[in-house]
Amino acid sequence: MKNFLQVYNKFIYGVISGWDRIRFRGTIRWLAHTSGINTYLNVNGILLKDFEAYAQSITKKVCRLGCL
Repeated sequence: MKNFLQVYNKFIYGVISGWDRIRFRGTIRWLAHTSGINTYLNVNGILLKDFEAYAQSITKKVCRLGCL
């Protein structure tokens, strides 16, 4: 656990301690269907023809954070 905290300390705002594990799950439900993703792209000014490049740039950012 300490190694995890040392690696990701700049992303951690607090720590929960307890007797058992806590599992956080969920989805961003409005992005989980076609109209939701289309709304997201429209609000952010991303054309469908540019989606591939946009998705690749986001993936690179996430990989740089070491979260994948």
